Amino acid sequence: MPGTPERTLAISATFTAEPINESLEFWFERLKLSFKIRHAAFNQVFQTLLDPAGVFATNHDGVNVVLVRWQDFGEGEQLQANAASFVETLSRAASQMKVPLVVVSCPCSPSFLEVEQRAGLAAQLDTRLAKLVESVSNLHLLPAAAIENLYPVSEIDDPIGERLGDIPFTGEFFAALGTCLVRKALSFSRPPRKVAVVDLDNTVWGGVVGEDGWEQVRIEPAHRELQQFLLEQRRDGLLLAICSKNNENDAWEVFERRPEMLLKKEHIAAWRIDWNPKSANIRAIAKDLSLGADSFVFLDDDSKECAEMRANAPEVLTIQVPKDGTVLGHFLRHMWAFDRAKATAEDRKRGESYQQEIARGAEAKKAATLEDFVAALDLKVTIEPLRAEMLPRVAQLTQRTNQFNTTTIRRTEGEIRSALEAGTLHCITIAVTDRFGDYGNVGAVLYSLDSAALVVDSFLLSCRALGRGVEHQIVRYLGAEALRQNLGEVALRFIASPKNAPALQFLDSLESTGESGGLYVRLFRVKADYASQLAYRPVAYAGLKEVESQAESMPESTPRALPSAAIDYQEIASELSTVPAIRREIRKARTSVGTPVGSDPTAPRNAIEAKLASIWADVLQVPSVGIHDDFFELGGDSLRAVELLVRILDSYDDSSDAPEMTLSTLLESPTVASFAAILGQRREVRCLVPLRETGSRPPFFCVPGGGGNVLSFRTLAMNLPEDQPFWALQAPGLDGSATVDNASEVAALYLDEVRTVQPRGPYFLGGGSYGGVIAFEMAQQLIAQGEQVALLALLDTYNLAYGKMIPRTKAIYCHARFFAQRAAAATWRLARTPAKQWPKHVRQLGRTSAKLAGGMLRMVVSPPKNQSQPKPAGPVRDLKAEPNRAIEVLERVRDANMRAVERYTPKPFPGKITLFRASIRMSEPYQDKYLGWKPVAAGGIEMEIVPGHHSGFDRRELGEALDRHLRRAQNQYLAGNAQVDRSAEMHVAPA
Repeated sequence: MPGTPERTLAISATFTAEPINESLEFWFERLKLSFKIRHAAFNQVFQTLLDPAGVFATNHDGVNVVLVRWQDFGEGEQLQANAASFVETLSRAASQMKVPLVVVSCPCSPSFLEVEQRAGLAAQLDTRLAKLVESVSNLHLLPAAAIENLYPVSEIDDPIGERLGDIPFTGEFFAALGTCLVRKALSFSRPPRKVAVVDLDNTVWGGVVGEDGWEQVRIEPAHRELQQFLLEQRRDGLLLAICSKNNENDAWEVFERRPEMLLKKEHIAAWRIDWNPKSANIRAIAKDLSLGADSFVFLDDDSKECAEMRANAPEVLTIQVPKDGTVLGHFLRHMWAFDRAKATAEDRKRGESYQQEIARGAEAKKAATLEDFVAALDLKVTIEPLRAEMLPRVAQLTQRTNQFNTTTIRRTEGEIRSALEAGTLHCITIAVTDRFGDYGNVGAVLYSLDSAALVVDSFLLSCRALGRGVEHQIVRYLGAEALRQNLGEVALRFIASPKNAPALQFLDSLESTGESGGLYVRLFRVKADYASQLAYRPVAYAGLKEVESQAESMPESTPRALPSAAIDYQEIASELSTVPAIRREIRKARTSVGTPVGSDPTAPRNAIEAKLASIWADVLQVPSVGIHDDFFELGGDSLRAVELLVRILDSYDDSSDAPEMTLSTLLESPTVASFAAILGQRREVRCLVPLRETGSRPPFFCVPGGGGNVLSFRTLAMNLPEDQPFWALQAPGLDGSATVDNASEVAALYLDEVRTVQPRGPYFLGGGSYGGVIAFEMAQQLIAQGEQVALLALLDTYNLAYGKMIPRTKAIYCHARFFAQRAAAATWRLARTPAKQWPKHVRQLGRTSAKLAGGMLRMVVSPPKNQSQPKPAGPVRDLKAEPNRAIEVLERVRDANMRAVERYTPKPFPGKITLFRASIRMSEPYQDKYLGWKPVAAGGIEMEIVPGHHSGFDRRELGEALDRHLRRAQNQYLAGNAQVDRSAEMHVAPA
């Protein structure tokens, strides 16, 4: 919305979570919520939680989200240890954040849960996480069961998608997950409703009590479901009220005489049961409860009564409940207006507190004066220094208290804790009881000490304790504390706000000297002797009544306008409460703005094109796709490409009829027409795949990592200038044919295809991760053949043979250092583990230490040698006959590539190596800054550090860095200029 500050929804996940963006963006647009989505690096949850400059720590207005699957933390004891560390990290991180942190325990896969021990462990971890969330006010839980109950889908898990792109869930589940997260985000951004006002006839029960009598009204399962829902809301702090056109005695007879009624009279905080207009009655109820009517929800089955309420009391959220009892429960579960961020102990006392207030009100009517009333209450006030368990409540008071709040400074739990630990602030809390009951913890004071005065930073008191002398007792305590600190004054800061006039009235009642700091800022200086002896004197809090009752005092002719971003809760609960309905609306939204989708809307010409067009449209969430529309131009990306191929494979009933294809097939044939043309053809899958075939500059050839799939380079290619051709080299075997597990053979195969595009050098080569090793061998073979290699770019590639290339003493030192680091980390975790869990952790630490010590011993006894032994590649399997052939192919190719790299020992390279290293380093025994390549870099190493981690460079930053080096190398060799352009910032290491 124009003029609305943009907030951030920051997400960190143990899996690829970007598919959730589709549903998030739909809801943000639909609800007019100004949010931007930021994803942390892939599977970097711990780093994101702890990074002081990361997306979580720098999110000052919005919501942070952690998506985890327990199985992603490892296996066996490693899983337990990592999960325990995760829970501990959550606790510390959440308390320091300025925004709410939502942790989502996502469903584990069926294959994981089919092992009884694993399923039990996952349940235990969920229970432990739930207990943690209860104790940390800023931490919120969204369990998998809640998502599945609210938005059930037929298929949750997508095993093929997980193997192809670490996408473990179906599009349907991502839509459900995104919807639940938006509901959570909305509960943080809007204050919770305070009162639910319900009609009686044909709402709380069936029939009309005035006509049918209390004996004949129907209390059916749907009515009991509504009553149960209201009781659950009351338990979490919502007040219940009744607004009904009836004779009052007739209505109460149903409550008293029908045992099926779950709702009882004692559950109702206020009521108006008469024949007056319901809009007038609801304002009267608001006045009784001293609450604004804009915090009310009105539930009625009658469309006329709902229309009257919307017309004459538009500030009230009016909901017409469905007459069909079979859908009532579903409707209520999807009434977002009742969502609450988290119910605190104080919230749960609210219903009881209002009952006590009714009793106090009756007592007040008996008393002759206010002093007599306060004396009759037998008030007991407990003021004490802050206890640790009260920190969440104090943070809540700073966020929610408006009227008796001297500065209205809002603070998070983490901000208060930091100030207390630093000694810049001190805190006291105030609890109150009287003969009618317990008010709970109703106040807090944050203050500091300077050389002359006790300075009150925030003085907070709940309205329900105001005007009864509690505020006077707090000042007496502060005065006594000032004297104990040998200070002469209590200085109380005041910053005006639209609602804190009651706080100012109290401060004005004190004998003080006021210093103005501006139009709305004042400092009240009170002598400590005077403050410590302050006697109770009633204060006429006129402003309190005006502020609390402003909704009722407005003229009937000028009803309060609805906010511009009003949410149609009725429509959501009725029309957008299932995943299929939500996905249909997403599809409509994608095509409701902008130009029509597709440059050529030609209809399918045959059954194959019709089937593909349907799958294309469903995956892209558009109504239709022309047979010449480009998949990527329509918004397709690598994530949707994975889903598309999975859907195409699943569309074949007989797996032997399925086509031979890989992700590169979609790059080569991105339209329905071109894709249909190659289906069923017996064709050889080439290794060389053009990601950008044209351009005036020499081509760049790049080898992907261990999986051998080129689609991961598409984004990188797009981040290079349009004049730079980019060719990727796909691993052999991705079409189900034989794999190659020898690096020299793979390199020779790749070069044969490279020469079909560029017969002679100079060549510009690169590779990511394990692919960098193959690119290195390609460069070696080209040099041996007399060709020039102008650029060899290794993208975070580690030389696995480095341990064999360094002196044994250095290798021993590296292992010893690694051992010490691991032991120190384990000891640090042990020190923060409850003592009863020490035996298990000590055993684990012992096993880890023995393993590392054994490795060191072998280093001393014998020289380092390659631990990876050649493994037979095995016969070529008929993957067409296997139902999960895509998964099998990927696994087999990955295994072959890893064998090839692990067996390979690089020889010195006469040229220069350009190393692009990720800024976030992995833990490794040989912590070499050049990732082990210096021993073989006869021509030196140029290194550029790129933001990101091994599994996820910042593609824009990487594209810019790679382009700089490509242009420099191209200019040098093509122009015959031997001088190296030093404009790029880098470090050159001599051989």
